[in-house]
Amino acid sequence: MSSGAVSDWSVTGTPIGNISVPQYRVNVSDQAIANNSVVTILDTDYTGFTMLYMCRQVNEIHLINLWLLSRDRRLSFRTWRRRWWDAFSNGLPIGVMRGVRQRNCPVSD
Repeated sequence: MSSGAVSDWSVTGTPIGNISVPQYRVNVSDQAIANNSVVTILDTDYTGFTMLYMCRQVNEIHLINLWLLSRDRRLSFRTWRRRWWDAFSNGLPIGVMRGVRQRNCPVSD
């Protein structure tokens, strides 16, 4: 697992394409992923979690990012397991997924 160290970056998203496919062209301030990319919202319950997917080509390297974000510090096992299965059944490379502990996240008021 990664350290979960706090990273300060921002994202600006612009909807693209058909409204039935939730895709956004994003510009990210973090230089590691700062080129113009497309992020797709694969799933969300609008209150507790969101699953995002980004696929892009950087020179000769093909990068796939899959995020499972939670409003809580810990994602419930049931939610994690269901989203993992959804990613697997859609052919996403879940074998290389890794967890990032977020226990040091500041608590919002």
